[in-house]
Amino acid sequence: MGARIWSLANSPDGKIIVVGTDTGLVKIIRTSDMAIIEDLMIASGFSQEGFSTDVISVSFSSDGKYLAVGHAKGFKLFGPFN
Repeated sequence: MGARIWSLANSPDGKIIVVGTDTGLVKIIRTSDMAIIEDLMIASGFSQEGFSTDVISVSFSSDGKYLAVGHAKGFKLFGPFN
């Protein structure tokens, strides 16, 4: 069984889609050919407190240079991207 999608975001220029999954994985996908550019493992399984570490939100900054990824234990910020 594959991962379930919990969140999705388009880059402001429309060239990238980012998908957050229930497995703690973020997939970065190029829209021109739907190729996966990169897989980022944010978190997996369950925390010691019993909270799921699923990726529950992904969002680009308005200029597309940063990507914010939210999960049950907090968030991570990636970038700047060119």
